[in-house]
Amino acid sequence: MALYGQKFTQNTLRYFNYYYQEDELDEVIVKNKITCLESIIKFNRDRAAGFNATQTVWNSGNVSGLQYKLSILLGFRHTECRSLTLPLAKLGLKVVCHDDYRTMKRGGHELKMIDPGDIKEYVIDKFYPVAYEWCDEVQAVMEVGDNIELFVPLKNNIISDALLQGGVDLDRFRAGSLAADHDYQMVFRPGTEQDWWYIGRTETRELAERNILLLHRFLIHLNVESEGLHCIEHLLLRPQRGLHHNNLAMIDQTAFYSSRITVIFPAWTARCSDPRFRALAEENVRANCPAHILADIYWFDFDTMYHFEILYKCWLNARDAGNSSQNGLRHEIDEAAKALILFLHQRRRDSAE
Repeated sequence: MALYGQKFTQNTLRYFNYYYQEDELDEVIVKNKITCLESIIKFNRDRAAGFNATQTVWNSGNVSGLQYKLSILLGFRHTECRSLTLPLAKLGLKVVCHDDYRTMKRGGHELKMIDPGDIKEYVIDKFYPVAYEWCDEVQAVMEVGDNIELFVPLKNNIISDALLQGGVDLDRFRAGSLAADHDYQMVFRPGTEQDWWYIGRTETRELAERNILLLHRFLIHLNVESEGLHCIEHLLLRPQRGLHHNNLAMIDQTAFYSSRITVIFPAWTARCSDPRFRALAEENVRANCPAHILADIYWFDFDTMYHFEILYKCWLNARDAGNSSQNGLRHEIDEAAKALILFLHQRRRDSAE
């Protein structure tokens, strides 16, 4: 890498290591360096280039040079343009903030909180499994997905961000018995609460520990797969003919299109919820963005990201259809662009208030 004047230590990835054991992290860093070296031409030649507008973008590696480089620098597993909500949505899960979760589930088993100190017979055992390697991501996703009823907080298609983010830390889980050698309870404690959150029960300690390991790996998978970014070049949202869209008088379109981009990150993962990592990500955006470009940076919650991705994919699909159509489908492209402009404008207003 020194031959090309590049430095890529990724010490910050170690500092913000929420998901990997030490040997796993070393492997991830080495893979990132290899990817960086293999893409050295793209990193430099295409650093200010956008995606290829004549080719499909969604679910492809056809992304801007900035988006590709940021994905590598920030240690995201995926660099392509893809849905960041789909890893949860395809499992029937939706992320909500913990306060909303407690309100929605008040009175249900999902909020059965336990304070082990109040129950003398309750024995809490902190465990450090020796054979952790047996539980990989693929197995965890399959087993937890097939046995979702064993994990109370995952029922009914919603998951608290406190569990999603805190669940990547194995020290937050415990297994204990209300009786001698049987009826083991699985519990979890969010970082902001003193009580233990009921996860489920099993007949044996071994099965309880196994289920906790599976859930832990499952939550790591959801976090890692949800991380990434979207990068939108405002100039590409201009109408197919003319300089401005009609019926958008409330927006200064000249200023909106002029040398501006929007970069969007997910706010619901363990790493992306850390203010220090957000500061690092925003610093990387500005350091690698062309000097004449102003970047608007947003951190969307799950619901907001879900609605954004619907609009963004609709616009990209309209462009794809227009590329393959003789008449260009200009009206459909413009309508999809207007919806996206209004959405981004509203987010900017919300952030300013």
